[in-house]
Amino acid sequence: MSSLPLPVDQTASLTRAPYRLLVVDDDLPMLRAVTKVLSRAGAQVCSACSTAEAMALMSDPNLGFDVVLTDLRMPVTSGKFILSVIKSTHPSLPVLIMSAYWTQETKDECTRLGVAECLDKPITSHSLVQAIHRVMHGELPKN
Repeated sequence: MSSLPLPVDQTASLTRAPYRLLVVDDDLPMLRAVTKVLSRAGAQVCSACSTAEAMALMSDPNLGFDVVLTDLRMPVTSGKFILSVIKSTHPSLPVLIMSAYWTQETKDECTRLGVAECLDKPITSHSLVQAIHRVMHGELPKN
């Protein structure tokens, strides 16, 4: 199975979809690939290429999200910032953070802030869909 942003796994699906997901990543090819994977899996996906755009979508009263998936490292602010803002305004909203640059200290900090799951890049389409499924069903990540 390939890692994103390569071809997606056509068999991956989210049960009881459509979930409403917000995906945030400043890497446009990655943002498009993740959006495509999750859309094909049956989710309704809004995407944002910046923290400012993500915060605007989060504040829109007509949009309600079931899950937020964000990159850790982005210009201006980080996925940790998005996580902390969301947890202060929507404490029960699950947030997943993905990165190729994890340290144990960063993972521990995200855990303290309330992250639902830390995902390692590169990630496969199947792993991504499974992570969303685990979070939506209250299952613990498999580390």
